[in-house]
Amino acid sequence: MRLAQKSHTIGTAIDERRDPQARRRLARLLWFTTCASVITVSLSPDLTAERKSAARIGLDLVYQVTMPANWKGQLKALLDTDSKYLYIAASSEGKLRLRILNWGTDKVVREADYSQWNCGSDNISVWDWVQGRPYIHLRYCRSEYLLDATSLAVVRRIGDVHRSGEGAVFSATGDVVLVSTFDVAEGKLKRALHRVADWSKIGNWDHPGVGPAFTLDGRYIVVEDVRSGPWKGPTSTVNRVLECGLSVYEVATGNRLAHWMTSPDEGQCLGGSLVFVPHTRYHIIDQAPGHSFSVRELFTGEVLFDLPSELRPSTAPSISPDGQLVVAGAWDDPEDSTWSRDFIIWDLRTREVVYQTPRYRSVWGRNTTGREVFPQFSFDGKYVIVAKEKAVEIWLIR
Repeated sequence: MRLAQKSHTIGTAIDERRDPQARRRLARLLWFTTCASVITVSLSPDLTAERKSAARIGLDLVYQVTMPANWKGQLKALLDTDSKYLYIAASSEGKLRLRILNWGTDKVVREADYSQWNCGSDNISVWDWVQGRPYIHLRYCRSEYLLDATSLAVVRRIGDVHRSGEGAVFSATGDVVLVSTFDVAEGKLKRALHRVADWSKIGNWDHPGVGPAFTLDGRYIVVEDVRSGPWKGPTSTVNRVLECGLSVYEVATGNRLAHWMTSPDEGQCLGGSLVFVPHTRYHIIDQAPGHSFSVRELFTGEVLFDLPSELRPSTAPSISPDGQLVVAGAWDDPEDSTWSRDFIIWDLRTREVVYQTPRYRSVWGRNTTGREVFPQFSFDGKYVIVAKEKAVEIWLIR
């Protein structure tokens, strides 16, 4: 994998922008304070308050890694807790390569080649931190692993991913993981809770639903409920999704505490788009019918407000650590729209767009053949990291 070099002039400018006190050793990069993960009431922004005028924000592109023009594959990227190291996962022609860069000095710190995992496709479905632990969670080629964040070596092979795409889900505190496995003898999916520290089994968790996710405080697990049935189309009757909803279970007892349903978007439930808003009393964001997100109350499903978008979002949004900003990338599909843009940022307090990248014409085979953009906020809230078809970018928020 060849990564294009940026100029050292830019690297110097970036260094001057950052607080030198934030430069801790790489070995400590994932000891992220759990205070930012615990849901509190005293710090809660009032998302139901009267709307105010949006204050526009600015973004500066301060670092970019570009792939060769003829490169075809998939890119995912992360910043560490100090925003000093950039972690890139790149898969091309079914070959996976990983790299850690000190992007302020433009130096490669570590590389790892996992081409032996070739499955004939480029499918990095998960590339994310295990909070509070020095691990990265990688899901690739229908298998998933824990990697050491310093060496990129495999610490544990978690197992194979079910054909539905469901795999291991870690709590936001990094203490507990929900592991899904398919029992061939019984022909069904089984789940169990484990302690991350020693992988000891806590107990089975065999509740219905798909796409489980922990709330930020780890007290509850949320799953998506799906009801399918016959649907009469223009020319024939087909079996399709009729309703989608959520169930909320208490981790300690396994009891279901809440359940509500909603209508699907174009006959599909939008699993994987659910995220939790920090510093709120269990508010969530999920994709709504059309091109928008809904901010809801978790236990009732009540829609507090919508965040409209002109384009279909490509993936789950990312929320800033203070719970005030939301960023989402766009799915570039000329059949859906003749134009696209890379990403949009909303202010949850004003419910308005405060930043969006320029439009470009959406043409198959020119920009992409189905292009997704994956933006996310850094741990310190200073940057937006963007993984695109042929580039990884770091944007400074000002």
